[in-house]
Amino acid sequence: MRTFLRELAVGNGKVACEGLTVSGSASVIATIGPELGNFGINSCDQVVSLTGGQLSAALRRELATVAVGAVALHGSSATVRWSSVTSRFGDVAAYFGHPRALTLADIRGFWYISRL
Repeated sequence: MRTFLRELAVGNGKVACEGLTVSGSASVIATIGPELGNFGINSCDQVVSLTGGQLSAALRRELATVAVGAVALHGSSATVRWSSVTSRFGDVAAYFGHPRALTLADIRGFWYISRL
């Protein structure tokens, strides 16, 4: 999760989206760039690259310094409440519309974001 947010901050869609499941990628597109599909920008990599390049300096600092607190494990899935995702520079969840939680999936020993 930290990698995704840090790579979003610099617009590195390739690396940011590597840590997402298919449903996680769809969730990113729906959350941060749903209107971009009208312009042929419809992959997670493209959405993150374009969107990341447009972020304010303040938001880049927030995303680059993110820390993740409590994670609730449920077998091969996990939930992270956005209130436990913090940055010393601001409210990270505000950028994503203040969702309640995001989910992760354990796939072959690695944790992937499955819903933003």
